Amino acid sequence: MGILLAAFITLGVEVGPRMLTRSPEFVFLMGWANIGSNLLALPLCFVFAPLMARFASLQRRAVVPVALAAALAATALTDAGALTVIQLAVFSGLGLLLKSANLPRAPLVLGYVLGPGLESGLIRSAEVYGWGPWLGLAS
Repeated sequence: MGILLAAFITLGVEVGPRMLTRSPEFVFLMGWANIGSNLLALPLCFVFAPLMARFASLQRRAVVPVALAAALAATALTDAGALTVIQLAVFSGLGLLLKSANLPRAPLVLGYVLGPGLESGLIRSAEVYGWGPWLGLAS
């Protein structure tokens, strides 16, 4: 749902409570599109369930090269610069190090993705309300 809201914001669609009053037909259409897509996906999932179960039983050595190629292709298509490929290599190495140390990798991903937004929100809050003790810092 968050991805859908971000896509709406990117396209200039106003999201939130005013969306219901300004364009109720759009909200109605979204609801019916969701219902229709789920009704279409249900029989497709039943048909392809055996194939998906076979994919789940594939050996790791068969999946890893395909996953690495897909990650490199997605990285190159997103931003063709060398810095992006270097970031992929660094974070892949960091992920392997965390895995070998039996540490979770999800907090790293969450921090990398959500960190800039949280930091800007913290700075805005501190500018409005000050760097008080609620931030764990001395005034």
